[in-house]
Amino acid sequence: MDTNDGDDRATDTSAGDRVQPVARTKHTELTLDQIGALMPGLGSLMPIIAERFGWAYHAAKGGNWGLARYQLRKVRKLLGVGKLTRPKWIPSIDAYDAAFLQPLAEAIEAGDWQAFDAAAQAAVNDANRIHAETGYGYIVYRIPEKGPAHMSTEPGDAA
Repeated sequence: MDTNDGDDRATDTSAGDRVQPVARTKHTELTLDQIGALMPGLGSLMPIIAERFGWAYHAAKGGNWGLARYQLRKVRKLLGVGKLTRPKWIPSIDAYDAAFLQPLAEAIEAGDWQAFDAAAQAAVNDANRIHAETGYGYIVYRIPEKGPAHMSTEPGDAA
């Protein structure tokens, strides 16, 4: 590792002649390339997205529209991370968001369980279609039968 002539910012020249800043943590030093390699792809994000989608579903079903709104917002944020780390999927994610997640958001704002349920079923069907079309047909998402055991999906349980 090199330092820049008395500059206290660390750099690394192990990637050839290219000088990269080095981030220091309590335990190690990482180059930007190493940090980039840590960024999650959609395969890492999808289990979290699926879990939060299920939580949103059961929150809406239980009438806890605030929790449903929060979980859907997190689903969208995680998909945004996927767009950042896997830009080739931006058009697909944007189209999915507009066609399937936006109707869920609208149903949440209206407090309309029937519209939410229909939009959720359509979103799941399309996600499974996308999986099949992109070579991941063995991934078939299903909305969990039960809501999360660790949080209430009922509206009156908020403190």
